[in-house]
Amino acid sequence: SDYRVKENITNVSDGILEKINALRPIHYTGKDCGIYKQSSQQRTSFVAHELQEQFPDIIRGEKDAVDGDGNAVFQGYKHEDLTSYIIKAVQELSAKLDTMQTEINNLKQG
Repeated sequence: SDYRVKENITNVSDGILEKINALRPIHYTGKDCGIYKQSSQQRTSFVAHELQEQFPDIIRGEKDAVDGDGNAVFQGYKHEDLTSYIIKAVQELSAKLDTMQTEINNLKQG
C-alpha cells in the first residue's frame, strides 16, 4: 500500500526461509461447522494454529476459542501478510544461489 500511510518502516529480518520451510501446506475439504458449509471441493491452505507457531503476527483469533454461547470462534490468517514473508524467503533463496554461483565461478577460475 501507499508509503504515505506507513511509518516506522523496517526490513523483515533474515531467517524467514527456515520458518517457511517449517510450514505444512495442506489439501482439505470443508466440513459443516458454524458459518462454514460442507464442501467436497479440495482446497489448499494451512492450519491456522500451526501457522501461528512460525508467524504469530499474521493470525487472527485463538485456537479452540468459543464465544459466550459456546459457538466456535474460528482462527484465520492474513494472506497478504504471509505473501510478504514468502517474498522474503525467495529473496533469501536468491542470495544463497548467488553465493553458490560465485563460489562455483571462483573454483573454476582457481
